[in-house]
Amino acid sequence: MNRILSRGVGTALAAFSIFSCSSDNLTGTNGLSTDDLSADATLIASVTVSFGRSSIAVGDTTTATATLRDWRGRILPNRTVTWTSSDNAVATVSPSGLVTGTGGGTAVITAARSGKTGSATITVTSLGTTSVPSVASVSVSLAATSLNPGQTTQATATVRDSANNVLTGRAVTWASGNTAVATVSSGGLVTAVAAGSSQITATSEGKSGSAALTVTTSSSVVSNPATVTDLAVAATDSTSATLSFTQADDGTGQPAKYDVRFAVAPISWGSATSVASGTCATPLNGTAVGSKLTCTVLGLKPSTSYNFQLVAFRGTMNQDAVYGSLSNVAAGTTKASTTTPPPVPVATVTVSPASATLDIGATSQLSATTRDANGNVLTGRVVTWTSANTAIATVSATGLVTAKAGGTTQVTATSEGKIGSASITVNAAPPPPPPPPPTGNEPSGMTMISNRAFNSTTASYAPGEDGWWDSDNGALAIVQDATAPQSPSNVARMTFSAGISGGYAPSTLERPVSATTIYSAAWVKFSSNWQSHLSGVNKILHFWIGGGNKLVITAAGYVPTGPLTARISLQGIVSGGNNADGGISGTYESTAQFVRGQWTKIEVVAVANTPGSANGSVKLYINGTLATQCSGIKFTNDSNPSWTLESWAPVWGGTGDTVLSTMYEYMDNIYISGK
Repeated sequence: MNRILSRGVGTALAAFSIFSCSSDNLTGTNGLSTDDLSADATLIASVTVSFGRSSIAVGDTTTATATLRDWRGRILPNRTVTWTSSDNAVATVSPSGLVTGTGGGTAVITAARSGKTGSATITVTSLGTTSVPSVASVSVSLAATSLNPGQTTQATATVRDSANNVLTGRAVTWASGNTAVATVSSGGLVTAVAAGSSQITATSEGKSGSAALTVTTSSSVVSNPATVTDLAVAATDSTSATLSFTQADDGTGQPAKYDVRFAVAPISWGSATSVASGTCATPLNGTAVGSKLTCTVLGLKPSTSYNFQLVAFRGTMNQDAVYGSLSNVAAGTTKASTTTPPPVPVATVTVSPASATLDIGATSQLSATTRDANGNVLTGRVVTWTSANTAIATVSATGLVTAKAGGTTQVTATSEGKIGSASITVNAAPPPPPPPPPTGNEPSGMTMISNRAFNSTTASYAPGEDGWWDSDNGALAIVQDATAPQSPSNVARMTFSAGISGGYAPSTLERPVSATTIYSAAWVKFSSNWQSHLSGVNKILHFWIGGGNKLVITAAGYVPTGPLTARISLQGIVSGGNNADGGISGTYESTAQFVRGQWTKIEVVAVANTPGSANGSVKLYINGTLATQCSGIKFTNDSNPSWTLESWAPVWGGTGDTVLSTMYEYMDNIYISGK
């Protein structure tokens, strides 16, 4: 029975395509330069990200570079991209692409434009760990130094430090000295374009190396790849088979590639399985035409008769591959299993979420995912949980974290010697709020309708519990707060998760009423990291007359971390106040503020208008003091105006804007009376 009102805005975007009349050259730079995002949505085919250094220490910086290309592989210059980091606790990135290490771990740096994205991983080493050696030299080797137009070869870069030690995991960018002769992909795949010579260059952390490539025009006839006729099973064990065969020509004089398949005998090529595990895994790259190649198929069942077959091809499978004929069928039977293989060892442990911010007494459930060296998830492994500082946060044997005191600590999950961790930040307890006034501002002659405490041990309220209805979608929880001024130690908490957009309400807790005059008192608290919506709208309590939501109490703030002032907002009224034209809303500001991290008492006295008259009124008290009021209001043209519903529905803002980090709104006790 959620009555949150929302208003959608539809926007139509016109899309158009940009065509280049330069030539059909497949390489080079696309000279088109535009800030038209809708045009770029069609033009951009790929985005790649590279770093000056792919590994930095905490406090160090490096520059991220985004390269945009069209469908022909040409660079699209002069494009502004949007940079984001997957984990600002590890690394941040500025709008210009400057990456700064903030904590140990890895983060994914992403560049985006017109719906197209590319990313790369940056590694940040913690303070006090061994420093990351810099690249001192780069050498380049080519699998083949001479090609015919259309042929490809793989370029390999070897990165070394000043002591000539090979460095791994460093970002490498590739370039061709003459793209009219040969191009090179971001992964080092060189493609011959036309006769001539070019230097293929690899660059890492400002150091470069290159190798010469010659492209010649061959008069040889290009044909289909040759057929393998001597495929044989050289050996087997209980779970694998070793194959051997004479390598074939791919039809251009280069070693062919192979799709190797297997099946329980007899084999049918169309339904056979391509090898996915072992050195025979498809695609299998040849090394030298005419020489013997031996490879292994893994993942077979013991004591089983298998058939094996392959086909030679050139190009890329499922794209431009040219195939030869199927090879002969080779047969072999795996041996019986004699021992139970040991379980695959744990290689990595990942804790999710990687970070959490809690108030004292709050809890958060962590989970640990164990994987093998190939990234496969392992189940049934023993995981041990520990907290580096149990005075700040404790963790149970199942990963449930409980916040104890302000500060930051690491919670670690360990399995088979491998560890993963999450950073837990506990907000310091705010000073106790001033106690509520000994007497409230409830008018005389009122009858209590509801006194909703939040000491229930469950997170949601069933329909009819003290007349309350809950439209909870998982964002409403009951948490402990010893500072609660009215019904300690439990309070209700609404969660606004990082990434949600404006106009969002996590949940609604509402109570039907029937009164011409309504009084409501509630205690509300915003978390210390509360971010105001740029529209200034942070709705708290809603009051309905008949079928309309006419009165809203809000915490107004137009700066994300600026003051939150108490405000009466009227919406959809007939006339009155500063809204005599009957528009969408009228607002009555005050100087009273909601202080983040502290409890604030709200009291509302709302009087419905009599039929046909503009004599309704609203008073708002903050911590016992009248903050603002309005009168002379005609809420509705109903023949019998009456307040029918009160709800706690904390709506964050209007359209646009995004919550940057998870934040909370708390409620302690809601009292309602009427007459």
